[in-house]
Amino acid sequence: MRRLFELRPWYKLIPDQAILVPDQGEGDDHVQAARAGDGSFLIAYLPRGHAVGIRMDKISGSDVMCRWFDPRGGTWRDLGKYPNTGVREFVAPSQGDQNDWALVLEDAGQDFPLEPEQAGPKPHKSGEGCGVIRRASDLLFGTDPYLAVH
Repeated sequence: MRRLFELRPWYKLIPDQAILVPDQGEGDDHVQAARAGDGSFLIAYLPRGHAVGIRMDKISGSDVMCRWFDPRGGTWRDLGKYPNTGVREFVAPSQGDQNDWALVLEDAGQDFPLEPEQAGPKPHKSGEGCGVIRRASDLLFGTDPYLAVH
């Protein structure tokens, strides 16, 4: 998951369960979601992989690039580009214990990198956060006491 967050401006993320439709699961199967404040991307973490409905209009731009990120192997599975309208259901490539997935939806016009060498250094803008995340789930769940954002 660290790799995923290093490739996106994670400091823009805000928790937003309202992007999920309708069921978010319970207990260990609870889906967590966050979106960038500017609408450029969103991430939904599925701890056991299953189907999840997403409100597409929560993302900026007319087209949305959709991908699964496999946190176990650090690999991507392209789903393609979809219109930014209505609710769309996405089914994780595998389900069950030890089958967590992150659904990543992005404004297709943003052209976010998939590999570190594509990312390159980005200039730090005044007023934007910086810091370290120990685990991706800590950002979504807000559980890391060591999360340093200044």
